[in-house]
Amino acid sequence: MEKGRLTDGIVIGVESDGGRPMVRYEYSVQGVEFESCEYLTTEQEKKVDEFAPGANVGVRYDPRNHSNSIVV
Repeated sequence: MEKGRLTDGIVIGVESDGGRPMVRYEYSVQGVEFESCEYLTTEQEKKVDEFAPGANVGVRYDPRNHSNSIVV
């Protein structure tokens, strides 16, 4: 998602099934809280320590579907 609005999010966990790490995060838009997860990109994997639980992350979300988001 190259376009969308930015907001702040918080990492609530990182999981791995033996493959790529998956980050679970939460964010809010207009007072509504959302939780999502995604696999880290190759670039993000190099900085996996930045995705520790409790870390602040940038989140880009679709203004037409707030639950559609990615960590940036």
